[in-house]
Amino acid sequence: MIREILAPFERVTYIREDGNQAVYKVFRPTKHLFINKKHDNGRVVGFRAWKMPDTGSDERMGWRSFRFDRIASRKLTFV
Repeated sequence: MIREILAPFERVTYIREDGNQAVYKVFRPTKHLFINKKHDNGRVVGFRAWKMPDTGSDERMGWRSFRFDRIASRKLTFV
């Protein structure tokens, strides 16, 4: 319960478009819903969040979008 409220990060195992999996650590307070106006008739299809460095497919930090249908697992974490 406390983890759901206070954990600043979320570890997301994501299946990329090419079929490979990557593990990303995102900063939870930056999460915003992602709406795809072009292909999904304006439905909410995922979220956008600030990705921490040295996670995912590259070493850089920055904004990254995640589609709900490609997320294999999510876990809240403090580190």
